[in-house]
Amino acid sequence: MVEHVFGGEWTRKKLEKLRAYLVKYRTIFDTNPKARFFTTWYVDAFAGTGSHSPTSQSSSGTLGLIDEGDSDEDKGHFQEGSARIALGLASPFDNYLFIE
Repeated sequence: MVEHVFGGEWTRKKLEKLRAYLVKYRTIFDTNPKARFFTTWYVDAFAGTGSHSPTSQSSSGTLGLIDEGDSDEDKGHFQEGSARIALGLASPFDNYLFIE
């Protein structure tokens, strides 16, 4: 898997909000008698690799070039990106379109 390093705390918050939104959005189509007959599409125009490694914020002035602040637990840790979140929903979409 290609390491996709980007973002920060704001990225984690954005992905949490996306997950919550998608769960509620899919609930509409599962519970509303009129809406459940529609075909649903998930379109992600910035899908990327589907996962990412958050950047490390080092206060040593190395600008993250040296991983001295990273613990062994943090190394190699990938978080789900928007594409994997959408694919992992308990209530899936009918169709998906991922654009890199």
